[in-house]
Parts: sequence; structure tokens; C-alpha cells
Amino acid sequence: MDRRSNPLGSEERGVIFAGHERGRSQRAIGRLPGRPASTIGRALARGRRADGRYGPQAARRAHDTRRARCGRRRKLAEGSALYRFVHDHLVFWRWSPEQIAHRLRRMKPGDPSARVSHETIYAARAAARRAEGGDDRGPAPGQTVARPPAHHADRQRHRSGLIADYPPARGDRGPAGARPLGMRRDRGPCGAA
Repeated sequence: MDRRSNPLGSEERGVIFAGHERGRSQRAIGRLPGRPASTIGRALARGRRADGRYGPQAARRAHDTRRARCGRRRKLAEGSALYRFVHDHLVFWRWSPEQIAHRLRRMKPGDPSARVSHETIYAARAAARRAEGGDDRGPAPGQTVARPPAHHADRQRHRSGLIADYPPARGDRGPAGARPLGMRRDRGPCGAA
């Protein structure tokens, strides 16, 4: 990869600072770290302190602020209503990600921000397991493979309550469309309204 496509490092910002303080041109400053003069000019413009002079720390803060705005925002941010809905249906109702995604599409057909795809749910589960130090395909750390029967699910709370904990990987469940005993298609656990 070409070095010029990488962001400036702290050493390069120090070189820019020293060269600018000595009154060197942008082209002369750029020769030392091997960067074009336009990159040096942008760095000098973005890294201005309140007094108008270049500061490497101010440039780093400006860079970090710009990077924080990049990329897509996570839909399943912990603490949001969407996260709570997905979490509850995975953990307590033991729905599959496909069922949850379909229900969200039916509940809010005109609001794409209130929906999430089943791939996103699977990715969130895998990321949460990796963050805990576990394998994203198997049980989460500290989780046993044997689970209580489905009719006990409403009386028992899971220990950690993370999306990563339920449902188990596809191979650990029954065939697609099968429901545990005591579950009704329209209401969830028997007796639940």
C-alpha cells in the first residue's frame, strides 16, 4: 500500500510542527516524511490551535473527531429500544434472528431505522461472543450447552443477559420451524398473552 494513503502519524505531525515553526515551505516539510505538499497543507489547516498556530495535538484531536464521524452507526447499540426488543426475543422468547427480523418488518413497515436484518443480528451475536473471548460459533464463555426446557424460560433469567448467549448455533437446535414443547406459534410460551 502506498504510504501516502495512510493517515499522518505522531512522528510526521512532529516533523510538520518543527518545519512550520522554522518557517519552511510545505513542499520542503513534505520531503522529510515523504508526503506531498497538499497533505502538509491540509494538515496545517486542520491542526490550528486557538492562537492560529499549528499544534500536533490539535491535529490529532481533529483527526480523531473526523474518524469518529466516519462509517455507519450501529443499529443494535446496547441500551436502545431496538436492542432491547431483539435481546428479549432472542433470550426469553428464543426466537430465531429470521423471526425477529420478519416481525420488525411487519411492525414498522415504513420506518427502516426501526428494522434490522437477520444478518445484523447474527453479526451482533458473533461480535458479542468474540468480545467476551469466546468462539462466535459455539457457546459463550461460562455457558453450558444444556439449556432448561422452554416452559421454564419465563421463570428463569439468564445470567449475563447478552444477545450473544441465546439462541445457540444452528446445529444445536432442532430443524428449521420446530418449536420447543409448550410453545405456541401465535403466543410464545403457553399461557402468555
